Amino acid sequence: MIGLSTRFRMHHCLKVIEKSSDNNELGVCLGKDLDKLCKNPKNLKAIQALSSGGYITAPNVDNTVMPSHIIPENKLPMYFVERSEIWLNRFLGFLAGIFTAVLADIIIRLL
Repeated sequence: MIGLSTRFRMHHCLKVIEKSSDNNELGVCLGKDLDKLCKNPKNLKAIQALSSGGYITAPNVDNTVMPSHIIPENKLPMYFVERSEIWLNRFLGFLAGIFTAVLADIIIRLL
């Protein structure tokens, strides 16, 4: 199970990867953007989680933790859709819980 802080890191990393890959003709994240992204060990953990999920490809040429470059996959936009659906479901569940509690209190008072 991936924690909430790792999910936020994954989202941040995806935004940086997407922006970096859009800015060059190769469509990959490399150079200064990659170095800046991989300086933080928590970002490396998020990159590994994204890679294991199939959202990005992050090959390690020299068998180190830091990837040589990052290639966004075609299902990258689906990550954002999946995450927004999960948060919408959580919010609607929260509202339904409040509504049920208020409605139950009204029914109990009427009886």
